[in-house]
Formats: sequence, structure tokens, C-alpha cells
Amino acid sequence: MNNETNATVKKILMEDPKTRGNDCMLILELWKAEGLQLADEQYQYILSMCSDPETITRCRRKLQEIGKYIKVDEMEMQRNIDIKNWKNKFNNTQELW
Repeated sequence: MNNETNATVKKILMEDPKTRGNDCMLILELWKAEGLQLADEQYQYILSMCSDPETITRCRRKLQEIGKYIKVDEMEMQRNIDIKNWKNKFNNTQELW
């Protein structure tokens, strides 16, 4: 964890007790401290209407655990393995001709 982020999170938690029980609010407050500019209406809309970032990442992880929508670098690695396997199979088949 970045020391600067750690210090900012501690400061936010100390100064705004509401963030201690609301991860989305904590994340928004951290992003504001890092320079994100939101109007009050936007801030309230995000808190009341948008999915929690933790829920989104948890959902993505669960999907990837079952092999769905894997990361691009993992897809590339699997594709390379598949190509290598296909080439080996093709080369072995050609020897039979």
C-alpha cells in the first residue's frame, strides 16, 4: 500500500466518522483528496445510485474464478498455449502423411 494513500485514508477516517462504515464514501473522499472534482449532486448520486466499487470487483473476481472474462494477459497466455498445442498436433499429424 502506498504510504501517501495510507496516510490520506487515516486522515479521512479520523476527520469523517461516516467513512468508517461506508467504503464507497471513503473511496470517494480519497479520490477527492487525490484531485477528483465532483459537484455535491454528483457525489450524492454516486453514493445513492451507483454500485459499490467493492461489489463490482468482487463480482469480477468471481466471474474470473470460473474462467469467464479473464484478464487480457491471461487470455494472451492461454491463446499462446492453444496455438502451441495446435502446432504440435498439426506437426504430429503431418508426420503421419
